[in-house]
Amino acid sequence: MPHTGAARGTLRLWAAIGAGFLILFLTCSLRGMAVENPAGVAAGGSTALSWSLAGRIVVIDPGHGGPDPGTVSPAGLREKDIALAIAKELAAQLTRAGARTVLTREGDHYLSDPTATLLTGKRNDLAHRLQIAEQVRADILVSIHLNSFPASGEYGAQTFSQRARPQSRRLARCIQAEINRILANSGREALEGDFYLTRGAAMPSVIVEAGFLSNAREAGLLADPAYQTKAAYAIGSGIARYFAGDSGEEPAGAQVGTGKIGVRKTVDHHALA
Repeated sequence: MPHTGAARGTLRLWAAIGAGFLILFLTCSLRGMAVENPAGVAAGGSTALSWSLAGRIVVIDPGHGGPDPGTVSPAGLREKDIALAIAKELAAQLTRAGARTVLTREGDHYLSDPTATLLTGKRNDLAHRLQIAEQVRADILVSIHLNSFPASGEYGAQTFSQRARPQSRRLARCIQAEINRILANSGREALEGDFYLTRGAAMPSVIVEAGFLSNAREAGLLADPAYQTKAAYAIGSGIARYFAGDSGEEPAGAQVGTGKIGVRKTVDHHALA
């Protein structure tokens, strides 16, 4: 039976209402998937790329733990504590953006037998971290650490990847570009090397040194929860760029330092054979 004019008007009204609800739903969904931008961070393209995180599996590895404190600042700040704080904040931000995140540790503990020798225990600890990433079939593995150097003037966050791993290199460059943009510290560059954790990872993997605990000013920043949130946002923004297919190239005119400081601890992810 043909529709009357009144009936057609009613149908158009309901169609308009339905379209309005659909637009509202999509808007709320997309907002819910945005990487949360902490106060004081200049707006950039990374938040717009947060759609790329939906459904991705990201394993976040807070370095050290338990009897292994990592590097310790002159004021007594321990690497394992700050790495865990940044890792937890990064996981929360990525989860809100739609990613599935897995932390290799969620507390102050070792992933190995604490009675083992330092070298054997560390190797077993790292092997367990890799096993977690493999079991969940992670898309990427991001290990969070803090740096240290005898010359206390060294500062700035820096990202490292395994040699001859193009996707890991691209991930490191994407994260480094966002670190340089958001934290605006030393303008270091992403470097390659040979590291136990990244060498053994089947998926693209990087080590992010979030700053130098040997630098008094930077150590003070890294102890601040607001700065930890900002650092996590920078790393998360780089991850979003990576999944969106970004090359990680620095914009024209960007000031990028040489950033050759890397190896630092005698027994760590850098030194294990």
